[in-house]
Amino acid sequence: MAILFGIGVYFLHGIGIEDYYGRNNHIYFEGKEGDTVVMVNNQTQQPIATGQIQRKTWNRVFIVSEKDTLDLMDWIEKEAGYMAEVDCKLKQK
Repeated sequence: MAILFGIGVYFLHGIGIEDYYGRNNHIYFEGKEGDTVVMVNNQTQQPIATGQIQRKTWNRVFIVSEKDTLDLMDWIEKEAGYMAEVDCKLKQK
């Protein structure tokens, strides 16, 4: 019973990350501290901003830029605007 509960919690955790980060959930799942994240415009594929993964918690990934350390979604909103159509590319160190 405890094993089934653990599997359920793990499954719901993954779904929560996918819902929160959307198309950029790979930054949370594949990224490590020190990896570089490049935000690009979906239509032009031009870079908008660059940051580095500072740390990950059980449900968030924090990006450090030149000025701030923010959760990935807050960083995207600050650099590209609310509801921006961007993709984040991961460059692992």
